[in-house]
Amino acid sequence: MGNNTFFNFKCTTAGAIVTFEAGKTQTVSGNFTITGISGNEVQLTSTTTTDSWIFEAEANKVNVQYAAISNSNSKYVLAGIPNSNTWTDNGENTNWFSASYRWKGTEDTDWNKAENWTDTNGQAVAAAPQKDNNEVEISIGKGGEPATNTLKVNSELSLKSITVNSGSTIDLASYSVKTVDSFTNNGTVRLDGTQSITGKMINVSGSTVEYYGTIGTSLPWDGDSSQDGKNYENLVFTNGASTSDTVTVSGTTTINTGSEDVKLSSTDNIFSGKITVRSGGKVSITAATTEEIKIAAGAKCNSLEINGNTALHGNVTTTGAQDYNGNVTLYANSSLIANSGGAAQTVTLGKDSNSQIKTNDTAQTLSVGTESVSSNCTVNGTFNAQLTSFTVYGETTVSDGGAVTAGTQSYNGAVTVFAGGTIIGTDGTAEFKSTV
Repeated sequence: MGNNTFFNFKCTTAGAIVTFEAGKTQTVSGNFTITGISGNEVQLTSTTTTDSWIFEAEANKVNVQYAAISNSNSKYVLAGIPNSNTWTDNGENTNWFSASYRWKGTEDTDWNKAENWTDTNGQAVAAAPQKDNNEVEISIGKGGEPATNTLKVNSELSLKSITVNSGSTIDLASYSVKTVDSFTNNGTVRLDGTQSITGKMINVSGSTVEYYGTIGTSLPWDGDSSQDGKNYENLVFTNGASTSDTVTVSGTTTINTGSEDVKLSSTDNIFSGKITVRSGGKVSITAATTEEIKIAAGAKCNSLEINGNTALHGNVTTTGAQDYNGNVTLYANSSLIANSGGAAQTVTLGKDSNSQIKTNDTAQTLSVGTESVSSNCTVNGTFNAQLTSFTVYGETTVSDGGAVTAGTQSYNGAVTVFAGGTIIGTDGTAEFKSTV
């Protein structure tokens, strides 16, 4: 009884009952060996059923076969070590049958390498966590100490909980995940998007979800199940996607997809932050009529289609058409360039005459094309006379009901104005350099 320190501890008598004093620590510096037989296990237990006996032995020195354990608190994580499948959990145990692991990733990205893991106290573990154990909790990094390397998942997961801490990353690849409690993201979750994720998902402020596979009709991550649709703090696409899922993004959205297309088609989408577009593919974004789709400065893609109200924060460049099918508000002086190998493409402003083309009072100028890169413009909407300068370096079409009202206007290509369309100068000049 009492606190004891052993060099080696051994019991090989099947059916033996080994009792340790509750609240006292049994330290084994050498080997801890317990050997029972199936159906006649060695029992390791406490003097009371209300308080645990404390066990301290490094996991790689523990060799326990056919034992029934109760009321024990192990300092080191023992769950999953060799022969642990022969143990019986008689209750009130810590780190024997279930465990909390922390991914540090100090060696590499390999889940299976024990050296990449510790317990939550920073102590070494004998083996990596089991991947199919609903009593296992894992965290990637910890607050203020991000993991050195990304945790790369290499099989299906079924765990009690997963927590990704700030600055740390888990890469799920194509593997499905189930959690009993929750999957909490404070950092970055990467996935190809073809799998399923079952259990409660939680977005924490500043977190990011990145899809890098070719997404089909549905997005698996939803960080707030209490809200409609799929919810994100920050959302990144680095490959193609075409989904009708309703997407709500509280932070920023990034589309950086190489040559792949992205289509986000739900009419209930909400993008609260700016959308950065860097893509060689076609990009089509739809949002709720009460929302603005905020396009960050420097957007580039093959073609851009905005179905909803647009907030332009700077220049947009495409090799195909640009279609702004709603109100367009300039938050910065902007050039909209649509040209493919020297052939002018068309920028369409407004869905119809109900669409307003306006500024936030800071932006003053809008150009379609540049002096060296021509682009055509179709005006379906109505300018609200706030712009001091509007220039088109290509052909211009003003549709029935369309109205251009601005200060200085310059049209460097042919201009076609349909019946019901108007071009109105305010306090400047309108210069036509080609046919009208």
